[in-house]
Amino acid sequence: MKGNPLSEKGVVRRDPRLHPKTVDWALIVAGALFVAVFTITRLPFFLDYRNVIIRLDSSGYFMIADQIGKGFWPNLSIRTIGYPVFLKIIYMLFSTSSAVAAAQHTIAVVSRLFFIWAMARAFPRRPLVPLAVSVALAAHAATSWHILSDSAFMADSLFVSAVVTTLGLLILGLARRTKALFVAASVSAAGTILVRPAGSFLVLLLVLIVVFMIRNRFGRGRVIAVTLPCAAVLLTQMAYNSLTAGTFSLSTFPEHEMISLTSTFLEPDASYGAAANRAIARCRSSFRPKHRLILKTSWDLKAIQSVFKRYYDRNRIQIDQVFLSAEPADRYNLYLKWRPLWRRMARDALRKHPVFALKYTASSLYRVFWSNLRGQADLYGELHNNCLDSALRLNTIFPFGVPNSSFNRRFNTREYSATLTPSGFARSMLPELYDRDGHLRSQDPLAPDRRDKPLASVFERLHQSLISVHSLVFRNPGWTLALLAAWAFSVARLFRTGFRHPGAFTLFLLTSSALSYGILIAVLALPVLRYTYSLEFIYYLSPFLWPIALGCGDAAGGPPCPGG
Repeated sequence: MKGNPLSEKGVVRRDPRLHPKTVDWALIVAGALFVAVFTITRLPFFLDYRNVIIRLDSSGYFMIADQIGKGFWPNLSIRTIGYPVFLKIIYMLFSTSSAVAAAQHTIAVVSRLFFIWAMARAFPRRPLVPLAVSVALAAHAATSWHILSDSAFMADSLFVSAVVTTLGLLILGLARRTKALFVAASVSAAGTILVRPAGSFLVLLLVLIVVFMIRNRFGRGRVIAVTLPCAAVLLTQMAYNSLTAGTFSLSTFPEHEMISLTSTFLEPDASYGAAANRAIARCRSSFRPKHRLILKTSWDLKAIQSVFKRYYDRNRIQIDQVFLSAEPADRYNLYLKWRPLWRRMARDALRKHPVFALKYTASSLYRVFWSNLRGQADLYGELHNNCLDSALRLNTIFPFGVPNSSFNRRFNTREYSATLTPSGFARSMLPELYDRDGHLRSQDPLAPDRRDKPLASVFERLHQSLISVHSLVFRNPGWTLALLAAWAFSVARLFRTGFRHPGAFTLFLLTSSALSYGILIAVLALPVLRYTYSLEFIYYLSPFLWPIALGCGDAAGGPPCPGG
């Protein structure tokens, strides 16, 4: 159409109706609002705790960074490479685990401020957009689990920051039609997936964007820019896994999840072998009759999810133990050996009992999109338990340093495992707890005496009051209804405008990302709050973005108003 910027190649005209001062002031207020909320909610941690939170999976991530440092090829039998590379960089620069938490908090602030700026620049005629984005991101940042994730030695915080950055780059790229932005977005998407494979939902978003770009004549160069870098990075990772783990895939973890999903309805088969059938018998004998009855006869999603949660990890651990006991003591990297059989066992169970799998998945969807929206982690209980007692943190780490531990035999090579000792591994991971001679300090230098921190106590009490208000307003499953309504509205607007309206597509892109991610988690993982909170800022934002899908000429590079 003549005069339509979407049909022109790359140049977006400057609209004389723009008011830069209004937009700039909106940006300043939006940025200040987010920084204020973020700072207030993090002050108690930095004033009174400071130690990074160590979880059971933390050592597994650090082991890959340790392998890189010791000159081994990273053994990605259970993790992807993204977060271990981040850890390696942090330890090279700062040599302390507390820097991990500080870096994650910093990256979280920068990525959110970038997203606010990107949305403001993408919709310059909507000065309230950055304010709405700021409120949504601030509400998300104030969620207790968000604070815990930013403070933990886990991939969750970096993953969410990478998702936010990728979405910002994609939205800004669509508005400005700049190849460099599309390349950056594509690389960022690949990096997000390498941090956590759950980021694979971004591949669907890239497909939707390519369709939108083709429909609106963005040109072949821009389509290549948004697809090729991501594909190249992911194919490289898959090729590496093919050479080192024997599988051309992004992650070897799916079988781990599949055997957990199907563990309550696995059935014996002579072709599986003695060890597998013993494991199945143990799982079946531990499955209580009342829980079996719920799975067979009930469609109560809450009750089914309770059964699913109870046996998900428990049965997989039993299967691990039986398989491990059947292996010679000198065998390592055993998970890669077991994967084909686990995959076959799980597929057979799914083929024989598809209704059971459907019930579990439906109950997980209920948990992702409804019950978890009511959840709020016990922030200060977690901080007290994880940050103030160095002995507990060391006791979590020491078992991973035992060369012939169950973990090392399942997920590491014999050559790397032989380099480990409990104290050596703990000293590498938590160097601040040891002196220059390698001896354990008598007192953790980063664990302050709470009696000398009255200011921190004031902030902690203030924050606990804010958590109560936050829970009342934002920990509410009604936000899922708002998300679904915004998604349906964006779809209707896109059909009405022939898939050409940039504002409607932006709303569709954001809401689709939250929905596709939630579905992915429900299908492939146990939907704990740690996973499901990641994109909840889109739930909070969705009802306030309807205007960008309604207006004409609202987006940079968008369709003009009639007669304009």
